[in-house]
Amino acid sequence: MPATEVAAARMRALETDRAVLQAAPTGYTAIVRPDGRVVAQSQLSAPEVLTATIPLHSGLTTYVRTGDGPVLTVVTLVLLAGPLPLLRRARKRRNGPAVRLIGHDPGWPR
Repeated sequence: MPATEVAAARMRALETDRAVLQAAPTGYTAIVRPDGRVVAQSQLSAPEVLTATIPLHSGLTTYVRTGDGPVLTVVTLVLLAGPLPLLRRARKRRNGPAVRLIGHDPGWPR
């Protein structure tokens, strides 16, 4: 599990384009650069002081500026567009040529 936490910190660094400092008393303490590279990592559950120079950023990330809006819009469009091929096929069947049987009496059987 501690290795998974470092992997999640790497992913978060890549997502936000920010350095991530992870402190864990029972796992790995790590310093992750914005490109996802781990520049310093402690031994498992070892008390250790890590030092590194990390780039500082200011301003908001794209996600902080836009929030969940773009993702929710895309998901909504996909969910709404999903049934369209089924509706088109059903419409073609309904409006398509009628099947007529030769010699068939529409009133039969009574």
